[in-house]
Amino acid sequence: ACNVPLPGHVQTIAEMVSGDYQSAYIGKWHLGDEIFPQHGFTEWIATEDAYRQFFSSPEKHQHRSDYHHFLIGQGGLTVYGGENEIKFKIEGSRHAYSEPGFTINIAGTNLKANTRKNGDRFDVTLTLDYDEKIDITYDESNELKVFTAAPNPYNLIVENLGKVPKADIGGVCVSDDSDGDGIPDSDDALCTLDNERGSCRNDNCVPTYTMIDITGS
Repeated sequence: ACNVPLPGHVQTIAEMVSGDYQSAYIGKWHLGDEIFPQHGFTEWIATEDAYRQFFSSPEKHQHRSDYHHFLIGQGGLTVYGGENEIKFKIEGSRHAYSEPGFTINIAGTNLKANTRKNGDRFDVTLTLDYDEKIDITYDESNELKVFTAAPNPYNLIVENLGKVPKADIGGVCVSDDSDGDGIPDSDDALCTLDNERGSCRNDNCVPTYTMIDITGS
């Protein structure tokens, strides 16, 4: 079961092999003291931070996984307001996140992964693409904002501004019977906004996507 400590007398394969071998654990342990090396492994890379409350002593609760330190210690986060994208980039990684040379769409998500070979290392870009769903701004403007690794953590504020109409709306509200009740009314009101389908609110044409504003310091 998850977070039930593995008793000390129960050996792992790392404890059974001779000293001629090197052993490594990478991933989610789920057998007590998740992020701390144990049971004979000479290298330990933990990726799970959700179970700190189960650690064997309160002094260990403040520690974070190797994966946590990897993410905050490398790379950069970029908000692309004009393209409605958020990208996380790591340059010079020892590991290829995906097949080099191709952009991979992660099934069931709006996440794209791209890995590019750079000598004996890899440049990795993870892109959250919101173009058809969310209008992203930084400090309420469509600017490009870059956050790089820093000794102190950033304070990021993500605010949902709702489905806000654009200032230069040129759409015209019309009525039809889109809900199929036989009566054209305000529930059926549609409009065109920058060649995209919008919605009518109080006789104003508004986009069907949501506006998200990000600020940080």
